[in-house]
Amino acid sequence: MKFFLDAYNIIGELHDIQLGDSRNVTQFVHWLERNRCQNDHFTAVFDGQIDVGFPRSEKRPGLTIVHTPGNQTADTYIKNALSKKTDTSAITVVTSDRDILNFAKKIRVKTWSSRLFIQYINAAPSTDMSRKQSPPITTAHVAFWLKEFGGQ
Repeated sequence: MKFFLDAYNIIGELHDIQLGDSRNVTQFVHWLERNRCQNDHFTAVFDGQIDVGFPRSEKRPGLTIVHTPGNQTADTYIKNALSKKTDTSAITVVTSDRDILNFAKKIRVKTWSSRLFIQYINAAPSTDMSRKQSPPITTAHVAFWLKEFGGQ
């Protein structure tokens, strides 16, 4: 699925990441990367902090991170991006902001609340490589490798 995320709105609903923490963007991005399903793509939109006059974005596998310019809100960016899409059937907007929800519904884009999205992410099979288990090592494996490397 393709998601447009009102990122700070979602962070405000998370228990493990605090809006007042200076590392909240990094923590949120890592949370998304650890927990996303392989076929999901997220566009996480953050309100800009510095007026650079243009959105700054970064693309990662399954994730686009957008920091809006200081004179543009994430809400405006999301609405503008949705307006430019010709096919919105595969897009879901995630926010608890009524203005974005109303706009998305007018143009027939699916919407989820921040809480529903968090539930979806927490229930999804993880792509986090650190959570994957190695297969059990048997005595046959050990014997094979010892023989291969001349150890018995």
